[in-house]
Formats: sequence, structure tokens, C-alpha cells
Amino acid sequence: MTPANQKFIAMIAMAVATLPTSAAQSPAWEILGPAAPGHAPVRVLDTERMPLRKGLGAGLPADWGAKVLFKGPENGTLEIVYIPPGAEGASLHYHETHEWVYFLEGDFTNNESTTPENYSILQRFREGYFLSRPPIVCMAARSRA
Repeated sequence: MTPANQKFIAMIAMAVATLPTSAAQSPAWEILGPAAPGHAPVRVLDTERMPLRKGLGAGLPADWGAKVLFKGPENGTLEIVYIPPGAEGASLHYHETHEWVYFLEGDFTNNESTTPENYSILQRFREGYFLSRPPIVCMAARSRA
């Protein structure tokens, strides 16, 4: 499914909602089924053909990448995130929306805490793990300088 140098893949969903899509805006890797007026079509994505948005342009650390599977009407997304082995992680931050992560493959350690004072709480994630992170939870994938 991924190049051999890919160590960690996570599928991330944040505040996902349905959003109609029209066939006129479909890229080559997207197939839309027919839909009655007022209804959204069935949408099929060939994720192997989807472009990988890299790093800072995708709102991620420079050596990470993402494939956006779905964008909701209020900034919610469903993404596949690629983190290469030994990649530098994100600095301390939080999201204002709920975040769900399913770890498809690899091994990843992240700081997971509810306040900046509890910064040292480390959680190791492995293939098959699921994370449900409420809004405003501090997290980082590297230690503070």
C-alpha cells in the first residue's frame, strides 16, 4: 500500500459531516456515481493515485504528508497522514475540534496531555490502535526545547 520507507500511517477524522460534491469538480482519482437532484453521489477514491500533499503546505511538519479523503463544510477532514521513520514531530499544539486517529501501520510516540503542565505524558501508538482526542488537548510528537 505504501512505499517501503513509510513507517507510520494514521487515518485522522475531525468533525466530519456530509458534503455534496459535483461531477464537474472530480479529479482523475475520484469516481462519482449518479445522484438524484438534491442528493449527494456515491464517492469512490483511488487513494493510490491521489496526490500526497507534503509538509508545510498541508499544515504538517516539513517531512510529513497527507491525502485528504473528505473535507466537511466546517473545516472537518478525514485524512491519511504519512510520517516517515525518524521524522521530526509537531511542536506542542492543540486542535479546537475532536480528533479521531486509527493507526494503520507503524509505531509512533506522542505526548498526550490535557494541560501544558502535564506535557511529559507519553503514549506509544502501534498498528490497530485507535485514539479519540477531545478538543483542546495538548499534544506534541517531540520534546520541548
